[in-house]
Amino acid sequence: MNKKTTKSNSLCRRCLLRDKRIQKLKLQLLNLQNKHDEVVSHPMLRAGLQGEDLIVRLAKGRKSKNGASFDLKLRNGDRVEVKYSKPTIPAPGYPCRRWVWNRVFGNKRMKRYEYLVLIGEKPESDEEGQASNKKRLVYFLLKKSEVNKVVAPGNKTGLINLVLTKKTRSKQGLNLWEYQKNLKEMKSFFNNIIIDQKHIAA
Repeated sequence: MNKKTTKSNSLCRRCLLRDKRIQKLKLQLLNLQNKHDEVVSHPMLRAGLQGEDLIVRLAKGRKSKNGASFDLKLRNGDRVEVKYSKPTIPAPGYPCRRWVWNRVFGNKRMKRYEYLVLIGEKPESDEEGQASNKKRLVYFLLKKSEVNKVVAPGNKTGLINLVLTKKTRSKQGLNLWEYQKNLKEMKSFFNNIIIDQKHIAA
């Protein structure tokens, strides 16, 4: 076998190895994409992202990195944790629906933020039977120092639950209704604390 044939065979082997690596990378990429789609399509996670993205648009803030101890950082540096809940029925025969926001303190109480935003999605027909053709949202805005007033007693990670109407006997529920805000108030709050764009870190 001459040198030219040997060189040609060597190039063919390299091409085959390269093609195999490309196919392997394509398969890995496909698997990662499938896992991403599976995670993002999870209803609880999707609800959480929906709440964060809504407040991003209101506040014109920026999202934190994954795994950070807060969800958003506003332009004045204030950190915001956002929780979103759809109405749930705790058990069959339970008289009314409620919102549940989990882990507002985070596991091992690792959350660090100045404000907590709770968003509750109201059903098309609320507890008073009032019909609605579009999704309605209820907002609560609390300073970090106020969060303990609304957390379920004895829950270390920070569980907050609230029936959809103000007819609640829970002390924590009554406290939480005091922090309810409408959309106009939410926009006003965020607009008041936003400072010039040049102060935002890249």
